[in-house]
Amino acid sequence: HTVGHYLSALALMWAATGDERFKSRADHMVAELATIQDALAKRFHPGYLSAFPEEFFDRVEARQKVWAPYYTIHKIMAGLLDVHQLCDNRQALDVVSKMAGWVALRVDRLTDDQMQASLGTEFGGMNEALANLYAATGHAEYLRLARKFEHKAIFDPLLRHDDPLNGLHANTQFPKIIGAAREYELTGEPRYRDIATFFWDRVVHHRSFVTGGNS
Repeated sequence: HTVGHYLSALALMWAATGDERFKSRADHMVAELATIQDALAKRFHPGYLSAFPEEFFDRVEARQKVWAPYYTIHKIMAGLLDVHQLCDNRQALDVVSKMAGWVALRVDRLTDDQMQASLGTEFGGMNEALANLYAATGHAEYLRLARKFEHKAIFDPLLRHDDPLNGLHANTQFPKIIGAAREYELTGEPRYRDIATFFWDRVVHHRSFVTGGNS
């Protein structure tokens, strides 16, 4: 996931400064990631790109102990999108699109119940990453995939203005809601706005300390 953060940092610094060193390093990183992605296709499903085996996602789907593999995928995708958009790197879009193809393979083989169960393990901010890929390409397939990562155990109560947040890990919840807000920006569907604004109210007005912290 650090690679994803690093890609975003390079892209943002290039956009802010115009210093060619940042763009050059970003382009180099993307080229190397593309090489790795192609090599990994010999061992895992095409499009997979990460430093740990794809078996970690079997654990997510089986509700077994695992850290946060989708968080890592989310951050790599976000970094690639930043390099594509801010550094005008077409290869970055190709790599992230192949990653999305791999995501489709993973989630489309699950029933709705199986998918929702896996979301109870971990999924980072995949709805946001895929929604942003939809925004960059206009391909409705990516919005469809983003919707697959809507965690009903959190979204449904928030939509009813019931507060489901007691005892939950804050860093796990924020990306879900950022994704909902992004989906509202892209679709105009009021339910996404309602989910995000009720969450914001419950965190800011009912769970935040005077210092601004809340988790």
